[in-house]
Amino acid sequence: MADKKISEFTVVTDLEGTDHLTGVDNSAADADKNVIITVANFIANVLTGTTAGTLAAGNDSRLSDARTPTAHNTTHQSGGSDAIKLDDLAAPDDNTDLNATTSAHGLLPKLGGGTTNFLRADGSWAEPPSAAGWDGDIADIDLDGGTDIGADLADADLVLVDDGAAGTNRKSALSRVWTYIASKLSAAGTAKTIAGATLTQYKETTASATLTSATTLSLANGPIQRYSIDGTVPLTMPTATGGESLMLVLTNTASSTHSWASSPAITWMSEEDSGTPPSAAADTYKTSYSFVHDGAAWLGWKTGEETA
Repeated sequence: MADKKISEFTVVTDLEGTDHLTGVDNSAADADKNVIITVANFIANVLTGTTAGTLAAGNDSRLSDARTPTAHNTTHQSGGSDAIKLDDLAAPDDNTDLNATTSAHGLLPKLGGGTTNFLRADGSWAEPPSAAGWDGDIADIDLDGGTDIGADLADADLVLVDDGAAGTNRKSALSRVWTYIASKLSAAGTAKTIAGATLTQYKETTASATLTSATTLSLANGPIQRYSIDGTVPLTMPTATGGESLMLVLTNTASSTHSWASSPAITWMSEEDSGTPPSAAADTYKTSYSFVHDGAAWLGWKTGEETA
């Protein structure tokens, strides 16, 4: 009888009520009959082992060996035959395993280090962009690094000012703030009233110069003005309103004298004839005058005279 493959046998129940393995046609001539074996006999004679043509027995240790699987991580990587998406994995533990560091990448680019850079939308680390002329560092506006907080202010101190509609900032010395205020007060041309104030170590503005020709005095030069008179010098009082005052100290040099113009009029309070100026000071004499405007005219006093 020709050899038969296991796949050509089937299990039947037509012989003596016992399961058998038989060929396709059991009624053929003896020379063509297949070998009939019981299932138990077949199992008992199956060749087991670890080589080709053998089967693994049920108690084969290979069937329960927890050995390391064949490397196959590439199949789970991007483009692999069994790629796994990151968001399909289980939620991570609350630990630092996937954190990025300055030496390794994590779930974001490797940290750049430092304290001023931030992660940009393109995935790179960069310092935030700056406005023209200022990148946000206090050193860029030269404010001494933010030190001396609470110290007294000085003219050389710097302040930062937003110039409004122009959309830019400017840096200025504190002394310029006073210059700005003074110019505004001067441009306003109106009296400023200080009510109920206590002034300590108050100091008025003074002016000094040498006058050689006719001169109209100006209140803008301050409430106290000191002049040397060199030659014949007529003096004209400034136009004024009520409440303004002026103190003059005039020093005649050799062969020099000063006089007073008739307009605006001066009412001389120290003379019997209020329209007559005090007698002219002699050469090389220093003379002091005080004036106050009463709303109608200047009221004047010759307050002192002595040799220079």
